[in-house]
Amino acid sequence: MNVVATCDNWGVPVAPEPVIPLVRTQRISSLDGLRGVAALVVVIHHALLVIPTLAQPYMAGYAPVDGVYGWLLYSPLHLVWAGTEAVYVFFVLSGLVLARSVIGNPHFSWLAYFPSRLVRLYLPVAGAVVLAALSIAVVPRVGDASLWVLFHPSEYPAATFLKDLVLVEGTSNVITPLWSLQWEVLFSLLLPVFVIVARGRWLWATIAVSLVLTTLGYYTGVLFVAFMPMFAIGVALAFQWDRVEEAFRGITGRRAGWLVWPVILIVAGLMLCSYWLLFPYAETGMLTTATRPVILVGAVLAVLAAALWEPLRRVLSSRPIQWLGLISFSLYLVHDPVVVAFAYVFDGSRWAVPFAIVVSIAVAVAFFLVIERPSHRLSQSLRRALARREGGL
Repeated sequence: MNVVATCDNWGVPVAPEPVIPLVRTQRISSLDGLRGVAALVVVIHHALLVIPTLAQPYMAGYAPVDGVYGWLLYSPLHLVWAGTEAVYVFFVLSGLVLARSVIGNPHFSWLAYFPSRLVRLYLPVAGAVVLAALSIAVVPRVGDASLWVLFHPSEYPAATFLKDLVLVEGTSNVITPLWSLQWEVLFSLLLPVFVIVARGRWLWATIAVSLVLTTLGYYTGVLFVAFMPMFAIGVALAFQWDRVEEAFRGITGRRAGWLVWPVILIVAGLMLCSYWLLFPYAETGMLTTATRPVILVGAVLAVLAAALWEPLRRVLSSRPIQWLGLISFSLYLVHDPVVVAFAYVFDGSRWAVPFAIVVSIAVAVAFFLVIERPSHRLSQSLRRALARREGGL
């Protein structure tokens, strides 16, 4: 009987135990750390949007902003709170990690995968939806606030509550991060299609087509076309991972090769915040379309650097960052209601920002222990049981 250690696409490790092997590919721990950093960036992003000066350009178009806020908005410092861009990193990571769980695993069971995956995603989402409803009941959403805070409904009617539980029919704005979970669920359901399409050796063609489709999706407003190719790039990378590693080893092994990864990381950062660097100089609609493929390439480069550049791998594999990766899914799900609640408690004060971040992390830890970890264990138990059943047929 083999001993296998697995993790899911939000970086939750599972202790090794004798089971029917489900995942044979080695986990890349630095990607867990990258996921944790990206989740923290999303939290900082939403916390800073309680400040009216920072929220106005996001919600209503360009506004001239000076001083520290101007630097946070329109300079590379925006990378610290580039929340939307961090979600693109999540999408690429999901494609990469889920596909790696399938590749080279003769014992992988689609019968076991689908129900366990849905349990893994939906139970924590249900917990987050209940938490949001409780936060509205405890802290009424009434008073002056930034445009982003006011974007959140002040009530959670039953129809909206159910919509957020289902996800695939779209989500409300009560918990804004749920918009990405809609696409995460759809990708999870369509994973067999992605695996079949990506089995060829056309990595660069897949990336090129995905970038074109993403741009087209944003231009036409068809969000399925805009977001699904982001997952496809991750799946394609998974199938060609050995070739990618070999190619970068060849590049970095040359003279002055030590410069390659620092340059790649700088370029990735600039690409990720390209929309905001150009925001003061271009019309918003066209800029959104034009910069999406640029941002997506930046996300891919960030993932590659996190997985392949040894100094960055060590940082992302350190205990504090790994701990952040461990709670990243919980942090992503629960922080939004906490941030909005503090925005009203502090009545628009900037003090809401640090309190919201600290309390969001604390709530995420509790949520992980009470909701997410048991959900993950149930998901793994269900997967093992179904895999055994299929093996016995």
